[in-house]
Amino acid sequence: MLKLYAPSDALKDYIEHYVVVYSLQSIHTLHFLPNAKNFVVFNRGAIGYSQSFTGEKQLLLPQGNSVSAKFNQVKKCCIDFEASKEVTLPIIMVELKPQGYYQLFNQDAYELNEHYSVIPEAINTNYFSKLYTHGSVEKEIQYLNKSFTQMHQSHGDNRICLKNIVHKIVKEDHFESSVKKLLDQHQLSRSTLERHFKKVIGVTPKHFMLSTKFCRTLTDFIEKGYRFQDLPYNYSDQSHMNNVFKKFLGSTPKKVLNDVANQKIKIYQLGQLNESQ
Repeated sequence: MLKLYAPSDALKDYIEHYVVVYSLQSIHTLHFLPNAKNFVVFNRGAIGYSQSFTGEKQLLLPQGNSVSAKFNQVKKCCIDFEASKEVTLPIIMVELKPQGYYQLFNQDAYELNEHYSVIPEAINTNYFSKLYTHGSVEKEIQYLNKSFTQMHQSHGDNRICLKNIVHKIVKEDHFESSVKKLLDQHQLSRSTLERHFKKVIGVTPKHFMLSTKFCRTLTDFIEKGYRFQDLPYNYSDQSHMNNVFKKFLGSTPKKVLNDVANQKIKIYQLGQLNESQ
């Protein structure tokens, strides 16, 4: 269904993967965890919407090129196959890192909380007008590498960078930092830190730590076979962790793991899902 391609070295701080969709048939089983990342979608006729796992929120998929919303819950994609008969495959998507939208498009990421952002015609004309004309997926990826590099370079170097703070939260603190600790370490006021996170990443520091910790917990349970006591991330007790799972997935860890094992649902962030890394 999917195949992943790595970005060029120049784009690795902003792009996680190029994602090539070869089939939409089992897309309804695919779930995306809320890890502050999102996608550029170069649509080719697919009609549908993104929906939160609990069904509380639906966002229509634009027909043209767009950037997906940053969901606060687990989400899935729903395709109207009857209306999408003219869709052309493959479809290329670009998985952005948390700072990717702000750094590449030079736009406030907080605007992605409520809807997809349709890419302006001027950007499509300048950077993406020749997409899907190169004859092979590999050449399309080369074209996008060049286009995104040019786009990034066109904005200059006056943008906010949270790379070091995000690295510390994820790699050093294992999501166990606090807003107060971040303020002390980086000598920022609370209002400045929260304003920067909303602008660059699209969520508050507290929500970033909560959602990305949940994402890493679930993938560690499945990929590494961790038990609760093995987790490097602190939860006060098993009940606390169950409540976090219910908040994001509306279900307990045990049921989620069973659903994944029985292939009732698939998780995008799990490496074994994809044909290529």
